[in-house]
Amino acid sequence: MEEIKSRICKDCGEEKPISEFNKAKSHGAYSYLRCKVCDYLKRNKPLIINNWTIFEYRIILDKLLNKKVKTLNEIKKLLDNKTLDNLCRLLKDNLKIGGKIPIKIEKICSECGNIFYVKLYQYFTNGNNFCSHKCNGTYNGKIKTQNKKEFEKICQYCGKIFYVSLSRVNKGKDKFCSAKCSQLSQKREIKYNCDLCGKEFITNPSKIKQTKNHFCSVKCADTFRSEQAHEIRKCEICGKEFECLKSCTQKMCSIQCQGKWQSQNLIGENANGYNKNISIEQRTLICICCGKEFLVNPFKIESAKCCSNECRQKWYAEVISQTDEWRKTAQIRAVNMLENGTFGRTDTEAQRELNSILDKINVKYINEKAFNYCAVDNYLPEHNLIVECQGTYWHTDNRFYSTINYSMQVNRIRMDKIKHINIKKDHNIEILYLWEYDILNNPELCSQLVLEYILNKGILKNYHSFNYTYTNSLISNENLIKPYMEWDIEDLKIIINTTVKEKMSRKQLDKWITFNCECCGNEKEELISHYNRHEHHYCSIKCSAIMQNKKVLTNCDCCNSEVEIIPSKLKRDNWVFCSQECRLKYRKEFGFKKVDVKKTAC
Repeated sequence: MEEIKSRICKDCGEEKPISEFNKAKSHGAYSYLRCKVCDYLKRNKPLIINNWTIFEYRIILDKLLNKKVKTLNEIKKLLDNKTLDNLCRLLKDNLKIGGKIPIKIEKICSECGNIFYVKLYQYFTNGNNFCSHKCNGTYNGKIKTQNKKEFEKICQYCGKIFYVSLSRVNKGKDKFCSAKCSQLSQKREIKYNCDLCGKEFITNPSKIKQTKNHFCSVKCADTFRSEQAHEIRKCEICGKEFECLKSCTQKMCSIQCQGKWQSQNLIGENANGYNKNISIEQRTLICICCGKEFLVNPFKIESAKCCSNECRQKWYAEVISQTDEWRKTAQIRAVNMLENGTFGRTDTEAQRELNSILDKINVKYINEKAFNYCAVDNYLPEHNLIVECQGTYWHTDNRFYSTINYSMQVNRIRMDKIKHINIKKDHNIEILYLWEYDILNNPELCSQLVLEYILNKGILKNYHSFNYTYTNSLISNENLIKPYMEWDIEDLKIIINTTVKEKMSRKQLDKWITFNCECCGNEKEELISHYNRHEHHYCSIKCSAIMQNKKVLTNCDCCNSEVEIIPSKLKRDNWVFCSQECRLKYRKEFGFKKVDVKKTAC
């Protein structure tokens, strides 16, 4: 099929080459029916002003859009009675194609006569009648020298004859031929004698007028000022001589002498802040702890109760801390600190797993919510319900501890019982207890139990997770386990035996793992939770540092030669080079793309 070389424009009806038509963006064929000139006139619709005709518009657009000319001067020759200035203003103001088409204008330099070219936007800035800054400067310099009047002057410093204009004469800037002479004239140096050592030195007259005393060096100035500003005094306590400022009221040589002087003179009525209206009898108090009499300052009469810090600490431990009011305030303070996150050991593995279970079933919760004198693990604010995370050791799971051998477990059982009673009594909420073993090993049971707890608005047959099983549905066990917190005191006493606690270890062996160091091969025991966090395992920081700095063999991405490199650097960098030459060579050929050099070579 023959290619189409020309086409008839739909608007003007003229047959034009296919290159003078706009090409469609989405198709390969020339699908536009209008030529570039007709298409531009239809899209922009320029106004015909100042005796311009549409025929002249079409001539200008045809030459510019089809790039038939190199300069606007060639278009100006085709137009009658139109200057280059008129053509440039038409393109800028009406047709507005100056920035779209990089057409240039031919001009002649007013100084050297050479031909140079400017762009359309440069035509209207400062005339642009010169090809360079040098021609502009020489041309303007000639005009200025022709028009200005110069006056002959003699430099006051070097005596050279120079010429100045009328403006400089009126401003008084006609004393020196150059800035250098002006600066040198101000540096009039004179000789002067040092006020301390008498040595002769050179200085400026301006510095002599500014200060009273004059010195040859900084050392002389410092010694002179120290002698003038300081004086030697005698200590009133030890009689030792010391140096101080004249303006200072210091009478003693040291802080120790100052303390002795105050203890001898500033006592009784001479003491600072002494109140004459308060007698010594009123200042004499009796210690609450030991019963001794002691003397206090007037401003401590109301607050002082003990004669010393030892008596105050003893009285605070034996009397104040044993009152119910202090215990309640201390308990509330501890609960608030727990809620605010002051204690950082509440986020256990079981607690984190419980939080993730609640997140998966889209249940909002608040950790360590305060309820008067206690704090709960998870509070569900949308349902006003509570979920507790019960640790195997700390809260004594019945399935693992048939006897209680630690006083800490006994105290925790007592606290769990008190918490349950207070929340049930004050807030009427039954707490759901999820035990650590069920949270870590059977999370589906815990999630279904929480949903059942919310669906029934806090009412369940049993509130402990070890009394439920879950296959396809939640089922309550037939043989229910009664937790130790619900036992009677007499029944608990039978299984409590804290005398063997020294022989037993609190360590839970199922939570620990033994491994061999990857560096030296020594065995080390570590928590499973810590072991799972890292990819590599070492017995010490020293072994870890040795393995991290141990170099491995790899190939250069450019020449494929073997290179020793640290593994951490191998992970961080995308490329490996054996030298700087290989790096530069690779960058020149492939840039910053990762390329297999072997495949490209094949």
